[in-house]
Amino acid sequence: MRVQVFAPPFCDHSVLDEGGELTLPEGATLGMALKRLKVPPLAGRLLITKVNYDRAPRSRKLKDGDVVSLLWPISGG
Repeated sequence: MRVQVFAPPFCDHSVLDEGGELTLPEGATLGMALKRLKVPPLAGRLLITKVNYDRAPRSRKLKDGDVVSLLWPISGG
């Protein structure tokens, strides 16, 4: 199964292909995707997680073609 991922710079982007997609086993959860992206534990607690542009818990099961967005709530200006 492949999902499109939009992730902050501190994630491990080397696991994504050139199109920004992550390959996961069928039945994978959002939490498994975060683990695969090597999201640091402290950052993981602060991230806003979305699947198909709706907020989603880490227990959410992903489907082929889903769009996963990881938003960092802290920004500067």
